[in-house]
Amino acid sequence: MLAGAINPDQMRRRGGELLVLYGAETFLRRLHPDLLLSVHPWALPSYEHSKGEVEKYLHGLNYEIHCLAVDHEETLVVSMEGIIWSSIRENWSLRSGRKLDE
Repeated sequence: MLAGAINPDQMRRRGGELLVLYGAETFLRRLHPDLLLSVHPWALPSYEHSKGEVEKYLHGLNYEIHCLAVDHEETLVVSMEGIIWSSIRENWSLRSGRKLDE
């Protein structure tokens, strides 16, 4: 791992995703990184948050949100211009022969 890089395993806070985003706000506003974010809707109420609040916060930072997968969590692709989402959809279609829902 690169020096100064964030270890994703240290970022696992089921239900505390919005708190992590609040703590990263300066970073998000300054660098506008694309994100692959796992949200645990069932655990958010334990922090008095909701999935809607997570989405509202990210939209407030001018991010687009696309759901990639849903199981016990929702995996979201979060980007400024949808470029990463377009790439994921294209790669999925090429590999599977099926279109990923938009």
